[in-house]
Amino acid sequence: MSDTATLIAPRLQRLAVALPPCVHVWSVSLAAPSAPPSAEPVLSAEERARSETLRIEALRRRYIWCRHALRHLLGERLGCPPAAVDLQRATNGRPFVVGSDFDFNLTHSGDLALIAMREGAGRIGVDVEAVIPRTDTGRVAERVFTAEECAEWRAAGEPALDAFYRRWTCKEAYLKALGTGLGVDPRRVVMTIDSAGRPRLVQGPVMQGSTMASFAPQPGFVAAAALLSDH
Repeated sequence: MSDTATLIAPRLQRLAVALPPCVHVWSVSLAAPSAPPSAEPVLSAEERARSETLRIEALRRRYIWCRHALRHLLGERLGCPPAAVDLQRATNGRPFVVGSDFDFNLTHSGDLALIAMREGAGRIGVDVEAVIPRTDTGRVAERVFTAEECAEWRAAGEPALDAFYRRWTCKEAYLKALGTGLGVDPRRVVMTIDSAGRPRLVQGPVMQGSTMASFAPQPGFVAAAALLSDH
């Protein structure tokens, strides 16, 4: 096992998500301790410079572990050392690997990150949120949910906070797969979630071949992944 794999393997866990077999999702622990100095050469010069700007140790630790894990998984997929992965950013900020025949997406919240990879044509988006008590869910819901979604959220047969995050992560994952993020009004994406927690897209810029899954990667977190056909 390489030095890179030895460092990151204990922090990685493959997750079972209710999406087609072409989708692979991993969770990554970003918790302490911080990455040792031997982890940093895996990062690009740009990534190392970015890490140096993060003066809060927890943010720097999370960033380095996150990039380390992403490069490790991409290197395995491409058959090259993690440091050799040619990571680029599209004009919308979405990362990609030059010349790759697969898509991937990354998200993190607190000390947890998720990395999703889709084999073949199409796009994948993933989002995770720590379920943290907040008092503004009603105001936020009115800005990102349609009136119908707000009504469904308030009538959901689960704690209001969990129901809020479930709907929010599904919507965010779809927008990330689309490549727009919040550049598109979230209310243009309409979805419904059944009593078993299964999301279904009702309206959106890409409908055909769109699939979503909602899941809990670990206690205290809610996540979603969205799979879009080649558009």
